[in-house]
Amino acid sequence: MACRIKCSKGSKKGDSIELVFEGKDSSVTDFEDERFLSLRNVRDRLVAEGFIGNDAEHAVWRFVVENVASDEKKKTRYSDRILGTEAEELYPAKRLFINERNEIVITNVDKSGRPDLIGFATDYFNNGKIKVWCRLRDYVEGDEDANKGKFQPVMLTDVITTRESDDVNYKFACICCEDSVLEFPVESYGTVGIVIRAELDNTIIYDSAVHWAPFDKKLYGCGSVNCMKRPEDKEVHNITVKNVTKDTGVVPGTALRYQKITIYTQDLLSWYDIPTKTTFTENTQRPLQNMGTAAKTLAVSGKLNGMHALSASADSKKQIELPGGSYDPGEITEGAAVEFGCGQWYVRDVGKEKLGSVSIYMFVFKTLEDAEKIIGRYNVLTENAQASFWNR
Repeated sequence: MACRIKCSKGSKKGDSIELVFEGKDSSVTDFEDERFLSLRNVRDRLVAEGFIGNDAEHAVWRFVVENVASDEKKKTRYSDRILGTEAEELYPAKRLFINERNEIVITNVDKSGRPDLIGFATDYFNNGKIKVWCRLRDYVEGDEDANKGKFQPVMLTDVITTRESDDVNYKFACICCEDSVLEFPVESYGTVGIVIRAELDNTIIYDSAVHWAPFDKKLYGCGSVNCMKRPEDKEVHNITVKNVTKDTGVVPGTALRYQKITIYTQDLLSWYDIPTKTTFTENTQRPLQNMGTAAKTLAVSGKLNGMHALSASADSKKQIELPGGSYDPGEITEGAAVEFGCGQWYVRDVGKEKLGSVSIYMFVFKTLEDAEKIIGRYNVLTENAQASFWNR
């Protein structure tokens, strides 16, 4: 009888090791049973094999907990996510397996330079009366070629560094392939529709609106931040993501200002239909006649494909770790010019308050190999929920 496990500490060659424990069985949970495989057993072997050392300056190795339970306030602490050595002797190794290959992640919590990141996988970001996704755009001419070989962005929430001394928490983060053409689908509450805006560095890069079909009482609908158009721009452009480190020559490990894109919605209180010369508000009584085709197209009342049937991963506590050497800061940049049609209506009254707001920090993998090696092992690299947004 033997138990085989894999332990990983990074993304470089030599950062993983296979271990075989003779006479041990990971399914045994009674710590008094001699077949019980504890994290202390794993640590002792990792030290004996020279894979890690004992605690020293800038090298303090701790195991990353894969499934983390939040408290009554739905918060998770650093100590819940990084396991202390005092618990290792009684802690079953099996509880930290991240996949069926019995893989365990260990991290240096006193690392100099850029630290490892850990966060929780999610299918969407939610704050207030808004939900936001991040996905590869796939319905405009040129999208297929631009995104060939790219994977769907990985969305994480409550991202922190494994270095305890850092006071860093990215509530919402997205990890992408460089040069991906992105869009950010949105679902939100609204009286007769919603106004959707996106900002970079306090500058609006997207400003549009979606109205409900007349007399639709659901009060929820969807749209998408699918292009970039600053107020001073004449053209509309794709949203792409770039690697900041490559573009700026910043030395890895130096303090960097990670860029975020902020997406929010405001309540659409009334809109005006040009063909029928009708203003629609919450109290509109007479039906809309002869609504033009273009207006129907933009009066999106369609449902998100599987929106409410998604796995409850927004509340999931399955944790993902990104080794410090595998990612770089990312930024949203202007891509190629793109054209979109316009409807035969315009916005009238808009609520002043934000219905909800989501600020997403962008990261990019240094290589596709890193992405496949790190994210692929968590089984979320393939087509996922946000890939099927529009129900056409």
